[in-house]
Amino acid sequence: MMIVDVAARWIELVSFVFLAGTVICRLWVLPPARGGRSIQPNMWRPFGPAIGIMAAAAAVELLARVSAISGTSFWAAAGLLPLVVSHTHFGRVWLIRVALLALLAIVFLGSGAKRRERRPALLLMLLAVLLVSMTESAYGHPADKGDFTFREANDWFHLLGAEAWGGGLLALSVLVLPQILRPGGFPDDENRPALIAGVARRFSALAGIAVAVMAVTSSFNYLLYIGGSRALLDTSYGLTDLAKIFFFLALLALGAFNRYISVPALERWAGLPARKRGVAGRTAARFYSPFAGGREGREMAFLFKRMVAAEAIIAIAILFCAALLGHETPAKHAIHMKQMQASAHVHDPAWDDGRHAAGVWYNQ
Repeated sequence: MMIVDVAARWIELVSFVFLAGTVICRLWVLPPARGGRSIQPNMWRPFGPAIGIMAAAAAVELLARVSAISGTSFWAAAGLLPLVVSHTHFGRVWLIRVALLALLAIVFLGSGAKRRERRPALLLMLLAVLLVSMTESAYGHPADKGDFTFREANDWFHLLGAEAWGGGLLALSVLVLPQILRPGGFPDDENRPALIAGVARRFSALAGIAVAVMAVTSSFNYLLYIGGSRALLDTSYGLTDLAKIFFFLALLALGAFNRYISVPALERWAGLPARKRGVAGRTAARFYSPFAGGREGREMAFLFKRMVAAEAIIAIAILFCAALLGHETPAKHAIHMKQMQASAHVHDPAWDDGRHAAGVWYNQ
């Protein structure tokens, strides 16, 4: 049942980050609609289905958790849903999240194709996304110490960073770049370089802010849930987090290539003035230049598209690690339990009783 729960959680996270990334890209990465018409008229097509997928995954996750807690079968757990939703913290938060998803769907469907491109509708959808994000942080490990705590706030900001960076990567790789670079996908070929360069520049700036937020919140998460190298290496939670850190560093490396190589090359293609680089920027550019292979212009645009797609795949892998972490005992607590068991083994004579030992490990 844990496999079903983790899979549902993963699908829910991917769907939600995609939804958030679509709204964020439309607000801050793509240029404004002209005459009520977007340069990306098809980018909203997956939005409604993504809301439905997220709602369905949330329902499966709820059933899987009720089944695991109650010890009943997956389908028998459905009879316990009214009790869980009305009398448990997880159930109430789940109900609020589904209601907010319904609100997001109403705003999306009710605004229509043209009004959806206007700022008021986009801001309403963004507000709904932010509120759903809060419910995502209001259950699980961040809520162990209660609601409206530092843990929840830190997790919420961490999730916002993931939405901006990871969600933006998903939206760019699936919705934006394929259409812009497809022959006939953009009506004004002469302005295509300026459009791609502007999208790359704005997303790079947004991603830089998101990376800073995620770095700070990840540091606090390490202190809150891991705390040391032993907990990182000797627990399943720590090893999963280690895999997440590895994927994050790989994502950071690809993002740095785009920031210091792809974006300047695309700006040169568009005839935009070169921006002044600091010491870090010049050092990174010299390091990454051999990997660019001398590509310029349209070739660099397609390389940028492939790099963004690779980043999006890594972001999905990070979300899988996040789904796993939600079902692992935090490393600090796991180490503490091991220490208690070791202490009992030393001081409790009854520990050597085979039946007692079996009982301890069975209840672990």
